[in-house]
Amino acid sequence: MTVILEQYLLPEEPGTIEIYQLVTVHVTAKEAQRMVRRWLSDEVAFLVTSAEPILVVMDEQSVERSVWRVPAIYSTPHIGPVGEVGSVDVDIESGEMFVNETLKQAILQEVEALAETLPPFEPRELDEIATNYLVQNYQPTDDAQLKQSLQMIIDAQEERMIKA
Repeated sequence: MTVILEQYLLPEEPGTIEIYQLVTVHVTAKEAQRMVRRWLSDEVAFLVTSAEPILVVMDEQSVERSVWRVPAIYSTPHIGPVGEVGSVDVDIESGEMFVNETLKQAILQEVEALAETLPPFEPRELDEIATNYLVQNYQPTDDAQLKQSLQMIIDAQEERMIKA
């Protein structure tokens, strides 16, 4: 797991730095990742998912709280993961996700920018095994047959209603 120390004042001279901070974690990294994955798929785009969170520890004097920073990854079915398009912070104590419309739009803009760089989709040729699983002798239903079938269903339902 990666840990980032933010808002710590470090000396400019070489030497030894001692860092100690007690951090209470009520929301695990996996829970934060799942929360963000759900928000991304429900609110942003189904092709954007979450990656392994990074723990961002704030200085004890900071007004900001320590968070899980969960990267948002854009992927496509024909390529796989394409790249990081943003990140979502999740409070490690309360589980609050710091999301808003501005973040959503920023992620979508990054997705669009990455999508423009991708090669066009090229369907693969079906191999011999795959063609064995295709429906053979398929006859699509024409509109007249469909209307006739629907009318038969409606007539049968009306007949049952009359008898009841």
